Amino acid sequence: MDALKNLTMDDDIKDSGDKVGSNFSILDSALYRMKIKLAYFTKSKGEALALNVHGENTKGVIIRQPLWITSGKKKGKKNFYLDKEGNKNYLPGFIQANALCELIIGKPLNMVETTQKVIELYDPATKSMVATNVEMLMDLVDTEIVAGIIKVKSNKNAKDPKTDKYVPTAEIREENEIDKFFRLKDGMTLTEVKANAQVATFKDTWIKHWDGKVKDKTVSADKIPVLSSADSDDTIVDPFA
Repeated sequence: MDALKNLTMDDDIKDSGDKVGSNFSILDSALYRMKIKLAYFTKSKGEALALNVHGENTKGVIIRQPLWITSGKKKGKKNFYLDKEGNKNYLPGFIQANALCELIIGKPLNMVETTQKVIELYDPATKSMVATNVEMLMDLVDTEIVAGIIKVKSNKNAKDPKTDKYVPTAEIREENEIDKFFRLKDGMTLTEVKANAQVATFKDTWIKHWDGKVKDKTVSADKIPVLSSADSDDTIVDPFA
């Protein structure tokens, strides 16, 4: 996949380090052993690239999450951004996707090979499942990883008919987010692996910070616009549109 080969892997971009930042169910925040069922790429309307990961825990609960690895066309389709000091930082989704590849395959994301596959994906236009061609990371399929999964409380979204953009509503939902990946055999993070750490320690830090807790991402009532006619939905908003 040509888009992967163009991903930046520069020495001048700082490693993010370790930070605590089927059946369907909302999981409590915890570490879960997860089998990768699907790992495929999609593009947003703004041409941002996402690695979509579908994982299943040992009890059959499915977690689905897009990891946004590049910005859209307007921002140059980059896998990094510049902070206020002008330093390059990798996008959070790229960090996660790259860690997943390195911890399981032993290769960075821009070095992996993709395979064209046809899978059933939901089509918002027809509101049905449609056979869709995707680029799949077959080296990830049926492999296992430990995922730090967080329960998140957030506002449901609705399309504002005036702007045609999705905005938060007063309706609240709970969902899960993949926050961190840990190598199955020893619980190491990618940062620990690269540092040649002898013992995995960050997993205990992560557990202490997140186990059983909820991340509140709801916005205050004064930031919720009044919509004339739109129903809230669970559409994943492209952060780079």
